[in-house]
Amino acid sequence: MIRKWDVVYWFSERALHPSARRTTSPPTGTAPHDLRRHGTVLVVTFRATGEAVPTPLSCAVSNGRLYASTAADSGKVKRIHRNPKVLVAPSTVRGKPLAPHTAATARVLESHEAEHAERVLDGRYGALRRLYRKAVDAKTTDTAYLEITPTRPTGPGDDDR
Repeated sequence: MIRKWDVVYWFSERALHPSARRTTSPPTGTAPHDLRRHGTVLVVTFRATGEAVPTPLSCAVSNGRLYASTAADSGKVKRIHRNPKVLVAPSTVRGKPLAPHTAATARVLESHEAEHAERVLDGRYGALRRLYRKAVDAKTTDTAYLEITPTRPTGPGDDDR
């Protein structure tokens, strides 16, 4: 049986830029305010074996934290539950990093926290986001919201409310 997200994942995997798979350099510390200018970030999660799995995600920044949504049964959600340590870097839609990556901590938001994440994402993408969600028939029960917090402390000017 083909899940509705399988088609999206199939295209995403084939479109992934080759440089997105190169995550061997140590994190350098891109500040969260540097990520604000980019609608897409490359999030690198890690399998139990330690193998890096890069995924470009559309995101929005609020209060120095990145918010993104994905399918609740996706591999990245399972990997984040197992190991919340991730790497993040601004990227193109295909995942080509535009700056060095930084260490971060990701977590899957509880259902009562998801409303804030949805508001932040809707504020960033508006009608385009609603159209995409309708096109893939995304239901809120099928969606997991991620909060990614760069481990480097943010300064007073990093607040993006």
